[in-house]
Amino acid sequence: MTISGTEFSWTIGDYRFEVAYDSGGGCGLDERTIWWQRRIPRGWTEGVFLRSYYFEEVNRSAMRNFCQKFATDQPYRDACLAEATDWAVRNKLFERNNAALVTVPPLIARSHRAIGDAHQTWVFIKQHWQAIMAQPEYQQIAALDASFIPTMYELDPEIIAAVAAFNQVAGVETRFSCQGVTAIVTYGGYDILVISPHQRFAYIRFNRLPSDMADQLNRLTLEHGLAALHDLTLYSTGDNLAFRAEAVRLAGELQQARLGP
Repeated sequence: MTISGTEFSWTIGDYRFEVAYDSGGGCGLDERTIWWQRRIPRGWTEGVFLRSYYFEEVNRSAMRNFCQKFATDQPYRDACLAEATDWAVRNKLFERNNAALVTVPPLIARSHRAIGDAHQTWVFIKQHWQAIMAQPEYQQIAALDASFIPTMYELDPEIIAAVAAFNQVAGVETRFSCQGVTAIVTYGGYDILVISPHQRFAYIRFNRLPSDMADQLNRLTLEHGLAALHDLTLYSTGDNLAFRAEAVRLAGELQQARLGP
């Protein structure tokens, strides 16, 4: 059972703020989210998420001062909404790395040298975020990953060939896919995800995959160890660039087996 609600609310000039808590969030009850509304002739605009506070930064006075500055300082307000402030960039990097492994099976997630739990990740990112993002490799990966923004209407370009190859195999139908991040950066002995629209591990999720073909695909993945099948989803085991090519090979092997000698 989750616990959620509004802890504080303030009206400052033409702006109204609510400070909310939710035990089901990424940091549980060690996180507060601020939502804001603007006064309009017929009342207030719909509430919009503004920012989060984490762990030791959860402080009523600090949050109230932030809301005061947001409401009264237009250049600062514009920078906040553009996510151009230092805290916005830092928080985004933290959130990216804190949530990186929640959608993949534990056995696959173990190939990622994560910083630790939410608090350990927060402390590390808070201390090192500027040095991490200043690395040339970080900048290169971020630029590559930002060249395509995923949508539900278009396949990620780097996974198209593999998806097409699997859909050519009789009885197989894909459902969702993601090309994954181009690469990760390392810092302090940890794997760090750049701020990117792509997931840590590339994958292809099947809508239909006959059990005999799933068994064969499981056997084939063991040959190179670049992919793993789990609950009708073929995951990268870490190297997404290699996985994209490996997925094409695996689809070809299934096709060959289906057609016979």
